[in-house]
Amino acid sequence: MCQRFLLLAFCILSFAQQAKAQFDLNGSNAKQTIQGQVGNLVDPIDHDIDVVIPTTFQLAIESGMNPFSPVTTLMSRLQPTPGVIPTPWGGSLDLGTFDPVTTLGNVEILADGITFQGGNPFLDQFWLTDGGNASQGIAPRLELNIALSPSVFQPGEILITRAFQSIVSDPTNAPFNLDNTEVTDANFRFGQESILQTGEDGFVTVDFLPGSTFNFHGQTYTQVHVHANGFVTFGGPTNLSNGGADNDHAGWMNDQPSIAGLISDWSPTANSPTDGILYEERSSLVRIAWGDPRAQTSGSISHFMDSDANRFEIILSLDDGQNPLEGTFALSLASLDPGAQVGLGRGLLGHTPGGANLLGGAFDVNLRVTAQSGGPGIAQIEEHDLGGNNASNLGWDGGGSLRNYNQITQHWDGTVLTFQPKLGAGITGSAGYDSIPPAQLPGDQAQSLSLGTISNEGELLTISGSFLGFDPMATGAGSVVFDPAGTNGGPFMGEILVILDDTGASGPLSFNNPQPAESRDGQTLALNTPDFLGAPAGLYDVEVRFASGKIVPFSVNVAPQVIFNAVFVQNDDDFVAHNLSVPVTLYGQTFNQMFVGSNGYVTFGAGANINSGGQFSMNTGYGTPNNVGVAVLFTDLNPIGFLSGSIYEVHEDATLGQVTVTFRNQSYWTTNEPAGTASVTFGDNGPNSFSLDLQGVFPTVSGMAPVSFGVSNGDFLTPITDLSNGSGSGLFNFLPQGGGTGYTSASPGDSIAEDFPRNVSLPFSQPIQFIDMAMGAPFGLWFVQ
Repeated sequence: MCQRFLLLAFCILSFAQQAKAQFDLNGSNAKQTIQGQVGNLVDPIDHDIDVVIPTTFQLAIESGMNPFSPVTTLMSRLQPTPGVIPTPWGGSLDLGTFDPVTTLGNVEILADGITFQGGNPFLDQFWLTDGGNASQGIAPRLELNIALSPSVFQPGEILITRAFQSIVSDPTNAPFNLDNTEVTDANFRFGQESILQTGEDGFVTVDFLPGSTFNFHGQTYTQVHVHANGFVTFGGPTNLSNGGADNDHAGWMNDQPSIAGLISDWSPTANSPTDGILYEERSSLVRIAWGDPRAQTSGSISHFMDSDANRFEIILSLDDGQNPLEGTFALSLASLDPGAQVGLGRGLLGHTPGGANLLGGAFDVNLRVTAQSGGPGIAQIEEHDLGGNNASNLGWDGGGSLRNYNQITQHWDGTVLTFQPKLGAGITGSAGYDSIPPAQLPGDQAQSLSLGTISNEGELLTISGSFLGFDPMATGAGSVVFDPAGTNGGPFMGEILVILDDTGASGPLSFNNPQPAESRDGQTLALNTPDFLGAPAGLYDVEVRFASGKIVPFSVNVAPQVIFNAVFVQNDDDFVAHNLSVPVTLYGQTFNQMFVGSNGYVTFGAGANINSGGQFSMNTGYGTPNNVGVAVLFTDLNPIGFLSGSIYEVHEDATLGQVTVTFRNQSYWTTNEPAGTASVTFGDNGPNSFSLDLQGVFPTVSGMAPVSFGVSNGDFLTPITDLSNGSGSGLFNFLPQGGGTGYTSASPGDSIAEDFPRNVSLPFSQPIQFIDMAMGAPFGLWFVQ
């Protein structure tokens, strides 16, 4: 039955209409590989496998449990097409062409061991699998190896495609006793290819093919040094200890000229000892893939001492004398594993000209959302340090100042970043690079709530995640809904305030979020929780509803205490009046209204729009007599007013009788450097008392104005006690955390201030308590601890 090839085609005709557009796959007794790779595993869409010349071409067929099985191998010059012609024993032939006249066309029989009568008379008699070795688990195998060099191909022939598929005798597959392998498309290309076995923290040096170079930052290189820990260098291997495993970001930036695909402590052979880093050079393109994408065992790379699966690549465009894109390079973060236990969220990507050519600037920028332009000698790097345990940081200023980080895993997974050389005289890269971010935005995501318990009145709640598709037109399409099912009388709608990110570019709701701040590279959605209108306390469902249609559920506990909250944004050198539901007592006076100044202070009796801490310290220009005030983070802040991303919060707790004012996400006016967050809480040690929490304050690096904090009775004629000693340690020396026993006022009505000069960090590791020992007398007698 159907013993001849032409007759076989006619026998198959009746099955043609039953074919589905899917490739046949290898079976247990009919498996075909090229270069040791299974086509559908390497490329599930087209079954493409690249064969880079010069090399040895290897075609192998295994017959599973059937030793000495005859094989017929078909070959076509055409790209394979799913379901070209079905076979009566199941599956289909997926190469060549089919029509009613020619039946199966554009197909050659490479060798015919089943006697379909065709192929190569010499090969046919040998075209069957061997006996294998069942005891060692080695399947019967037929293998063809052909040495390929450029001389095999016609002049000018750059790419040749041949599709291969085999039919294997299978006595277990009655009644035809045949089975098909899958089809595999071999693309023959000139170049070089290897799996680099760097080992742990090592490197391998690869010479580019003769006639090809890579131009980088104005220098020409003939080789590349590929490092296990996610980066390549030029001009020499890295000098970093442990091959960069320590995540020494500042050290890397000042080391060799380098491109970082994703620096971390990687283990190239953890998932399989035969895996490594794939190096492919074809024509004028080099592909370096950590996590060999073609490997059958894993095809991924994990962090050291972990089992996560990741894959990322660096692509270089070489100069072969004809490539108009030479000098361009790209980073592809194909797959980042959120299940990582080691190094989750940590990493660095970008490029540096190296310490010898580094001219500074753009040390740590957002490469994900907006294009960045870097001039000659400029490094363009995005740093992530979710765990805060890198050996060294670049920070927002390139000098190591820390900031808060979200994880690179969620922010960069599946994206491609391209660096394009700028036009200019000299060797490519001399003028610097423009980064071209991914076309798609980070996926909508809500990761966590800032509070697990909220009040049953309004309160500021922030949600971290990615909100570029939350409400892109600011039309109210995005929302946060409490009690969406109405279990507690809802639904209750949160009041959306702002989206904070580090660019201010996500849409009309977005404010710039200078670093350090709420969100390093993702975003923060800020909202006021709703008035629950007497609804019961307890656990409430919360839904973050994106304009894109995505809904992310959370739950939050609503507490029964009576709390009032307000959140403000302000203009530069401004103040806002806030009527108090919980009165504040200070210097023996009770106030039902406060004035929150945009420059880091609170006054009572009247507002003030001063912008220098010195004015507070000298008690001049501060307002009218009896204008009581507290300096919290008093200096010239908030340089661009409403657009700065700075938030001013008032939190009143009627149960505890406390009022907290928080100056959140502040920045210094003169330099736009981040100032951080500070707060004052009134009444936490009884009437007339307050405390200052300055633990989140960052010093100004280049600004000239000092940062002041303290308390003033507002009397112009009473000199203020200025404990400043020029080094910012005046009051600190008195406090227990500075080795002292606290400060006690010399006389009633004392006003106290401390000035911190620029570039001096505030040393307070806990809130500073101001307790009025006069028990509410008209003029306080302070004890500070």
